[in-house]
Amino acid sequence: RDGSGCAVQLTVFRPGEGREALFLCSAKKPEEEKPPRDTGQKVALRDPVTGLSTRAFFFEELQQMDSERYLPLSVIRGDLNGMKLINSVFGHIAGDKLLKAAARVLRKHSRNSDILVRWEGDEFLLLLPRTKEDDAATIVERIEDAFKKTKIREIPVPPSISMGYSAKVHRWQDFGNVLKDAEEDMREKQLSESRKIRTKLLSSLQKSLDEHTPETEEHISSMRRIARIMSDLLQLSPEERELLDLAVRFHDIGKASIPVYLLNKIAPITDEDRETLRRHAEIGGKIAEAATSETAKSAPVIRAHHERWDGTGYPSGIAGEDIPLLSRIISIADAFDVMTRGTAYKDAVSPEEALEELERLAGLQFDPRLVDLFAEHAEKFLTDESPETLPERRK
Repeated sequence: RDGSGCAVQLTVFRPGEGREALFLCSAKKPEEEKPPRDTGQKVALRDPVTGLSTRAFFFEELQQMDSERYLPLSVIRGDLNGMKLINSVFGHIAGDKLLKAAARVLRKHSRNSDILVRWEGDEFLLLLPRTKEDDAATIVERIEDAFKKTKIREIPVPPSISMGYSAKVHRWQDFGNVLKDAEEDMREKQLSESRKIRTKLLSSLQKSLDEHTPETEEHISSMRRIARIMSDLLQLSPEERELLDLAVRFHDIGKASIPVYLLNKIAPITDEDRETLRRHAEIGGKIAEAATSETAKSAPVIRAHHERWDGTGYPSGIAGEDIPLLSRIISIADAFDVMTRGTAYKDAVSPEEALEELERLAGLQFDPRLVDLFAEHAEKFLTDESPETLPERRK
C-alpha cells in the first residue's frame, strides 16, 4: 500500500510422478541497507606502526606485477641491525621510533611506482618494477648512506640496516627464488654489519655509564683485578677466566636503561625506585644476550650477580650453589670495591672494615667459602696492581 517493493520467492515442489506440482509463494519486505561489515582486511594491509603496506598487500600487488611488462622486476630486502638490543635497553617505544625513522628513509628513496612494505618484525621489502639489478644496487647504497645520517634522540648511535637485492629478468624465472636470493644476500651482509652496530652500541652504553654513574672505569678496573686474583686462587680454566672478565666489564650494563637521576639519587629512594633499580640485573642479562655471541655467554652470570647466598637476592631469588660461581665472585669483588671506594651517599671505609663486613655477611649475602678464601689471601687484594700488569687474557 505504501508503494514500496518487496522480494518474492516462488518454490516448486514435485511430490512424485503423476501428481500435481505444488507451488509456494513467499514475499519479504527488504530490510534497511546496512553498511558492509568491516572484515579487518584494510587494517591487515596497512602496518599500524610505520604506516607502510604489509606483506599481505605485497602479495596482492605481486600477482599483477609478476608479468613480462614489468620486467626487469627487482626486489630489495632490508633488516634493521641491533633491534633486539635496542628494545632491551631503551624499550619498545624507542624500538617503534626506530621503525618509523626507517620507514621515512625508505619512503624518501622509493618511487611512486615502487611497492614498499614492512615485511615482518624489523624487516622491510621494496619491490621495484622495470628496474635493473645494477640500479637496485645504487638505490641500496643511497639508502645505507641515508641511514648513517639519521639520528634518533633516544638511541646514541645512528640506525643501521643490512640490505640485499636481486632481480627477475626473464619471464620464466620463479619470483620466489628471487626473493630468496635477496634474503640470502641480506643475511650475508648482516653477519658483519649487525655485529658492528651492536658492538658500537654496547661501547656507547658503557661510556654513558662511565660519564653519568658511579660505574667508573676505575671501579671496573679494580673489580677485574680482584676477579683475576680469585681466578688464580680457584684455579679456573682459561674459558672461565675469560668469561668472568667479560661479565665483570659488563655486569652493570643494565643500568643504562635506568634514568640517570635515579642512579645518582642521594635522597631516600622509594619502593618504586628500588624496584626500578633492581631491574638492571635482568635487563643486563638481556643486553648481553642480544649484543654479541661472546657477551651472550656471560648473560646468566650478569643476570645473577645480585643474587644472595640465602636466597633473598634478585631477580630470581636463587640461593647457594644454584647461583653461578662467577656471579658469586663478582658479588664479592663489587661489594669490596664499592665499600673501599665509597659512593655519593656513603663514605669509603678501610680495607680492614670492608673485609669485616664481607665476613659478617658470609652465608647471608656472600658465598662463605669464597669469603674465607678472600680473607685468607687478603694481602693480594690490597695492592695497586692493575689488570694491565696481570697475565694477558686468552685470545
